[in-house]
Amino acid sequence: DNLQACKNALSCPLCRRDEMTHGHRTLSLICEAEQKWDVWSHPCHKELLKALEARGCAPHLDGCSCNIADLRFTQQGHSESFKHGAHAGHDIGWLVAELQAGRILLSDTSVVIHAVRFHGIVRALNNRHAVALVRYQNEQSEPLSCTARIWPLVHGMKLDDGSGQSVVQKFKNASDSYTGGRSIRGRSRSLSRERSTRVREVVTVHISNIDFEVTDEELRSHILGGGHQSVA
Repeated sequence: DNLQACKNALSCPLCRRDEMTHGHRTLSLICEAEQKWDVWSHPCHKELLKALEARGCAPHLDGCSCNIADLRFTQQGHSESFKHGAHAGHDIGWLVAELQAGRILLSDTSVVIHAVRFHGIVRALNNRHAVALVRYQNEQSEPLSCTARIWPLVHGMKLDDGSGQSVVQKFKNASDSYTGGRSIRGRSRSLSRERSTRVREVVTVHISNIDFEVTDEELRSHILGGGHQSVA
């Protein structure tokens, strides 16, 4: 009955998919344990206990590797200045310049992205740092990865970044993006300095039934005409 109640707790199909396929795959293990309930020697029972325990803990400090192009913002707007943490008093442009100069590395703990996975997407909670990484990535020719700590959306879980904020409440309060997190607007004291930052998405285009006489330039124009921003 308890396993059935856990399975039914999530009604959203996208949230269920998150718990089935990402992270600790808790929902998938619950379903497997239910099927193997009478086979106590099956490893899924121990794996489920480990997954439930891990789901109730903060993610490891070393986080996991995440492609910057896969990050999405939660907010529709942000301040250009850092107010807290290691970069307090500086603005986003300064951090991008530090990354470009190699004085701060993507592996530095000060640029770790705190995020949640929602509907299959990694959504940043520290949006200003995510903006800096996206701007830096957009100036590079090769895809880059950052370190992300993916927090479970569990009631009672609190960020350990010094704010002590509830992860769930932080995500709910910040989630006002109307672009699916693909872009965000920077706010400053001068409205003339407002700046938009957009994630440069990596898309693989599969083409079939192509005429062999089509030139590379014609193919490029066709792809760009379909709405893609650039062609590698």
